[in-house]
Amino acid sequence: MKKTKLSNDMGMIFKDILDIEITLDNSLQDMLNKFYDVMSKYSICQGTWTETGGRSIANPEWTICFKAFLMHKQAVIDFRMLLAEVPSKLRAYDKEPKSKRK
Repeated sequence: MKKTKLSNDMGMIFKDILDIEITLDNSLQDMLNKFYDVMSKYSICQGTWTETGGRSIANPEWTICFKAFLMHKQAVIDFRMLLAEVPSKLRAYDKEPKSKRK
């Protein structure tokens, strides 16, 4: 089977989403702005204007991209938290043992 234009486009969008770099100095708004930049690049909007003057939200294309963004960034945050050096006063309760077991 040959890849369709849709498959190719989705691959490019997801690559850009996964390439969003998250640093320790990023705020939530910084991360969202990076996601919004990718959505703008591919002209993907969150919703559609309705006849009644409102807006329906959560288009499939937006929802899929946003979920991919959240899942990947959560994995990055989890990994960084696992590797983080915990302050010594938060490592364990009570006093440290006088000798360590071998």
